[in-house]
Amino acid sequence: MNSTNNITRFVLHSFIFFVSRIAEAQTTFNQLITQPTTKFTDFMGILQSGDSSIYGVTNKHTSSFSGTYQEYYAVFKTDKNGNLLWAKDIKPNGIQGIGAVFASNAKELPDGNLAFSSASARIIAGQPTYGTGIIKMTQQGEVIWSKYIEANNSHNHYISEYVQLNPNTGGFTVCGTKAKIINNLLKRFNFCVELDANGEKIPGPENERYFAPQTGAYQVAFSRKMGNSNYMSGQITGTAITVTKIPDNATAPLWMKNYLPEGSTLCYFNESFMLPNDDIVWAGGMYINNGADNVGLLVCTDNDGNLKWAKKYDSGDRLESFLSGKTTTDGIVLASLQDIILKVDFSGNLVWANEFYKEQNFDAYFLTLANSVDGGFISGGFADVTTQFEYGLFFKTKADGSIDHCCVTPANITVSDVNVTVQNRSFSPFPDSVNVVPWPITLTNNTWTSRSTCAPEDYNIPEPAATCTGGCITVLPPPLPVGATASWEFPAGASATFIPGTDSIRICFDNEGAQNLRLNIKLAGDCVFPYDNTVSVTNSPLLLTFSLADTVFCPGICTDIQLVNSGPATITTLGGTAQAGDSLRICYQQAGTYPITVQQMQEGCLRTHTIEVTVQNLLDETPNAFTPNGDQLNDTFRPVIDCIPDTYLLQIFNRWGEMVFQTEDYLAAWDGTYKGNPAPMDTYIWTVNSNNVQKAYKGDVTLLR
Repeated sequence: MNSTNNITRFVLHSFIFFVSRIAEAQTTFNQLITQPTTKFTDFMGILQSGDSSIYGVTNKHTSSFSGTYQEYYAVFKTDKNGNLLWAKDIKPNGIQGIGAVFASNAKELPDGNLAFSSASARIIAGQPTYGTGIIKMTQQGEVIWSKYIEANNSHNHYISEYVQLNPNTGGFTVCGTKAKIINNLLKRFNFCVELDANGEKIPGPENERYFAPQTGAYQVAFSRKMGNSNYMSGQITGTAITVTKIPDNATAPLWMKNYLPEGSTLCYFNESFMLPNDDIVWAGGMYINNGADNVGLLVCTDNDGNLKWAKKYDSGDRLESFLSGKTTTDGIVLASLQDIILKVDFSGNLVWANEFYKEQNFDAYFLTLANSVDGGFISGGFADVTTQFEYGLFFKTKADGSIDHCCVTPANITVSDVNVTVQNRSFSPFPDSVNVVPWPITLTNNTWTSRSTCAPEDYNIPEPAATCTGGCITVLPPPLPVGATASWEFPAGASATFIPGTDSIRICFDNEGAQNLRLNIKLAGDCVFPYDNTVSVTNSPLLLTFSLADTVFCPGICTDIQLVNSGPATITTLGGTAQAGDSLRICYQQAGTYPITVQQMQEGCLRTHTIEVTVQNLLDETPNAFTPNGDQLNDTFRPVIDCIPDTYLLQIFNRWGEMVFQTEDYLAAWDGTYKGNPAPMDTYIWTVNSNNVQKAYKGDVTLLR
C-alpha cells in the first residue's frame, strides 16, 4: 500500500489531483434563479430574519419589452444557505396589460410577520393610476392583509413606493411624490403619511403632510426613516440633489437643501445611513466628464444637513453609482449599479472592493443588499444572459465580500475628495390627501429553479462505486466545458494514480466511512465551483486470522506469527522488532502490552486483524528483609521471578564487597550463611543478571536474627 500521507500528484489532460481543503465554517452561495416562461428583471428587497430564513421581493415580466407585456412581482423564501423553500407571484386584480411597477421593500415586522411593498397600478375610471401597495404576510407566505395608498397619480413616473417601519407607532411611514392636473397643468408635490400596524391612516395633520418646493418640481427618489425623522431625497429641476427632513409629529418639513457636487452634470442619492455619531452618509452617483462617466458618490452631513465630507469612487468603467448598502460595526458596505461591492469606514476611506466575474456572458446589477445573521451580506440583482432571457441573481458573501470557490476578484477603486455646494431651498405646504383602500391581489404559488452562476447546467460528478478499506475505484471524469480546467480533492488516507492511455484515474482508500470526492471545475475568470460525491468505504467482510506461538512471555523472548493464508502480508507492531532473517518472528525487550496487526490484500480489499501480546516483568517483587532463625517463616531470600528466563545469575555481597552467595537457578534462595557459618545481621547488596534484559537488576536486603 502507498503511505496514506503520500498522495500521488499528476496531470490528466487538465485534471490535477491534490489533498482536500478544510471546509469553510460559513456557508456562501451564488445562484441564478429562473422560472419557465417568465423573465426576472431585478431583485429589489432582501432580508434575513432572526431564524436565518431569507426573504426577497423581485420584479418580473412575462415577455420581451416589445409586444404583449405584463409586469408583476413575486416574493420568495429560502433557507440560510439560499435553497428555495417557496415562491409566490403577486398580481393586482382586474388589471390587464399592466401590473406592479416597482417591488421595492421587504421588511420583518415586530410581530415576526413580513411586509412587502411596491409602487403599483390600479384602474380608476377606466384608467391606470399609481400608488403604493403594502402586503402583510406570514413567514409561510399567507396574506394577512393588503392595502393600497391611492395617490391618484396620472403618470407612472410619479409614484409613492417608499415604505418604512415606524417604531414609534408600530406602523408604517409612506413618503413619495404625487401628481395631478390643476388648471390643466400637471402639478407634482410630495407627502409623508403615517399608517398604523393594520395599514390604516393615523389621523392628525402631523401624520399626513404635503408640501412642494416654491420653484421647480421635486420628485422623490427614495426616503428613509432615521432616528426621529423622515428624510426624503430626490431632484428638483437641475443637476443638484435635494434632501428634505421631516421630524416625527411635525406638520411640515424642517428644511429642504440642495447638494451640488463640483464637476457633476447629473447626480442623485439612492440610499442613506445614520452613523454612530448621528451623522448621515448619503450614497448615490454622479455623472462626470460631460456625462460620459458615472461614479459612486458619498456625501456625509450632520442631521441638520450641514456638509461634513464628500468623496467620489471611480473604477474606470465598472462602478457607476451606489444603489444599496448596509452599515456594520466599523463601516458601510455598498452595492453598485454594476458588479462591484465595496466597504468604506465611517470617514469614507476604502476598506476593500470586490468585483464579481461575468461568467457565461451575464451582466450583474446589484440593486439591494442585506446583512446576514452570521456577518456576511446577501445581495440580489439582474443578470441579462441574452437578449431573449433574463435571470434573477441571488448570492451571499462572507464579511469581506468574498464567495467560496467563486467569482470574486479585488476591484481597483480610486477614491478622491469632491467639493459639494449646499444650498437651502424654500418650500410651502400643499393641501391634499390620500386614500387607503383594500388592495385586491391574487397570490399564486410558483416553482423556481436555481443553479450556481459558476457551474455548467446539469453537470455532475460520475457516481462512484462503493468499496472497502484498501479497495480502489476507477473514475472517468465528465467532459469539461470549452476553456475550463478541473482539479480533484481527496480525503485523507486516499491515493490516486493515473491509468495510462485513458482519461480515468484509480482512487484507493485506507479509511472506512463516507469518503468525499470533490471535482472543482474552474471556468474562465478563476470562477471555481465544486461538485461533490461520496464513496462508501467499509471494512472487508472477509476474515483474516493468524496465531502466535506465545501471547504471554518474558522480555527478550520472541513470538512466531503463523498466518492461516500464506500470501504476502504486512505486519505492524509497536514495541517489537523483527528478528533478522525471519519477518514473521517478533521480539520484545521491555514489559508491556503490545498489539500485532497483520494486513493482507485479498479479492481487492484490505483485510486486517490484530492480536495483543503481554510481555511480563522478569522480576515481579523482591523482599527487603528476611530472618534465617529456623522458625520456617521467612528463613530465606530470593527475588520473585514472573517468567522463566533464558539465563539467570543471582549474586549477594556484604558491605566489604565480598560475595556471600551466588546461584544460576532462579528458584534457589540464600539461607543467610557464609562459608558454612551464619552471616552477621547487616544489609546486603544483591544483583540479578539475565540475557532477557539489557541491564542488571539491583537492590538490597536486610538480614535480621
